Amino acid sequence: MSTAENGLGRIAIGVGTQFNTLQQQGIDLNGQPGTDFFKVPQPQVFPASSNAGTSGLPSVNIADASQLTTDNYRLSYAGSSGWTLTDTTTNQPVSMTGSGTSASPYTAAGLHIVVPTNVSAGDNFTIEPTTYAARDLSLNLTNSRQIAAASVVASTATQANAGNATISSPTLTAAAGSVNTTSVNLTISGNPPNTWTATDAANGTTLSSGAYSQTNGATIALNGWSVNLSGGAQTGDSFTVSGTGPGDNGNALRMAASQQQNLLENGGSGATATFGAAYSQLVAQVGTETQAAQTSAKTNQALLNQATALQQSISGVNLDQEAANLLKYQQAYQASAKVIATANSLFKTLLQAVQ
Repeated sequence: MSTAENGLGRIAIGVGTQFNTLQQQGIDLNGQPGTDFFKVPQPQVFPASSNAGTSGLPSVNIADASQLTTDNYRLSYAGSSGWTLTDTTTNQPVSMTGSGTSASPYTAAGLHIVVPTNVSAGDNFTIEPTTYAARDLSLNLTNSRQIAAASVVASTATQANAGNATISSPTLTAAAGSVNTTSVNLTISGNPPNTWTATDAANGTTLSSGAYSQTNGATIALNGWSVNLSGGAQTGDSFTVSGTGPGDNGNALRMAASQQQNLLENGGSGATATFGAAYSQLVAQVGTETQAAQTSAKTNQALLNQATALQQSISGVNLDQEAANLLKYQQAYQASAKVIATANSLFKTLLQAVQ
């Protein structure tokens, strides 16, 4: 299959996976934790016709969409040497970690692979992670009320804060339905300010505390959520993390912000491309290959025309030459007719003279 088809499939998987992840971090209009937005297709696996083993197919699932490439792979069993994975696009081996079992699957190129048993040396399988993903991606939600637009918890800074410290939107560290939505106050204290304290907003009970750095801020994980405090805080600055309701749109904003985030093409140091950038690169690649194909077609057509002209000059029919020949034959016929007429006249004259 073409690289363009695989590239479009990779974008589809990235979008579907990201939206599903965010759906699970929000609550819908019915006040319920969000369910998957899309049905994201899993990689296609095909056995080689020459396989001698009697086992089924390997189980291949997407582990990290950001690490997916646009390539296909061949999973081969070499007997006592074990399993190897080869990128069929570059024909280069791909390193795998893990043991290939359900408890410890092989991990490579953004995939989890559980290998089958009852295989024979030489058996191999083709893995196509993204080829049909754009075609097979489908909507999982059945009602717009199921869109988890609201955040489970939201964070705010007190308007009277004297410093310029900020608080991030909360990230859930537990399932949406298990998050404790009790309102929590976070206060910076110390002279200079170097400590944060979390208290129950309802009764003032201290829940947790820790160090605050004016350079690195602080990461606070509590009640199934996590936030980052950063910036130059002043003693007494405070922030609140509290539960929201169906009218909140914090999670919808995070979904919209996904288009600006680098979520694809993880080269080992983090993802480097947004969905839009990956699509633009795909369109540019298709355009370049289309232009190259059109140029090649024009060149080949010119070569065909030259070859046809050469062939026709040797064995073909030249209409101008044939017309000239026809005129020449006509004149020869007319001349011959006159010779015959003259000979006939002379013959008659001789017969008359003899008589």
